[in-house]
Amino acid sequence: AGVGEAREWLPGVVTKPAVEVFAKVKFSLPVQRRKAEGKRLATQAKVREKAARLRLKLDKATAGAQVAFAAWIAATQQTRLSDAALAAALTVAEGERRKLTLGRSDLLRVQLREQNVAKAALERVKAAEAAHRARLRFLAETAQLAAGDS
Repeated sequence: AGVGEAREWLPGVVTKPAVEVFAKVKFSLPVQRRKAEGKRLATQAKVREKAARLRLKLDKATAGAQVAFAAWIAATQQTRLSDAALAAALTVAEGERRKLTLGRSDLLRVQLREQNVAKAALERVKAAEAAHRARLRFLAETAQLAAGDS
């Protein structure tokens, strides 16, 4: 038998020519490969999208932690400044009391100096509160960053 002709190998069983069989296999295989390739590309796109979203969340959380840290540092510096201001106010008030005992000052000046001490102490408390709040915000941001719940 020639190429492309049907062959009878067993009685009653006719096989198709080899060319026809290969043509069907070649025809159906690319369709399956295209579907598989399409699924693979779609899955890769989903993975890239999820990775980009995760990077965005991580970047936001990192930025939040950096801002909170900067606020904490600034509040801590403000606390140190208010400590110095309180110390200076206490020194001036003590000097004014000494002057009063020596008779070189009056009660009004002493009271004004003590009022300045009270104001400086109040500012110190406010600065310490702000520093503690900033520290707590920083700890919360870093906890979110560690947990990945940004």
